[in-house]
Amino acid sequence: MEEHITTKWIVIGSVVLAVSHSLLFWGQRTGISACLFSILVFLFLYYVLEENKKIKNKKAMLLSIPIVLLSLTYFIFYNLFFQFLNR
Repeated sequence: MEEHITTKWIVIGSVVLAVSHSLLFWGQRTGISACLFSILVFLFLYYVLEENKKIKNKKAMLLSIPIVLLSLTYFIFYNLFFQFLNR
């Protein structure tokens, strides 16, 4: 029974990620959307892995920090204020 509960939440989370991807990226400039979406993906992955007891080394989750910081570069370089300063 417990396996069905996690499967249900995985499907719901996948649908939420798909809808958020469509809302954040369809017809939009990348900007802050890349950072928000990467944070949502990492929260979802952490939840799924934690529920299934698959995380063996919690320090490895710190690798998500540089990935989120790299996704912030889309916000920095597509921001009109920073584009003006970079000229």
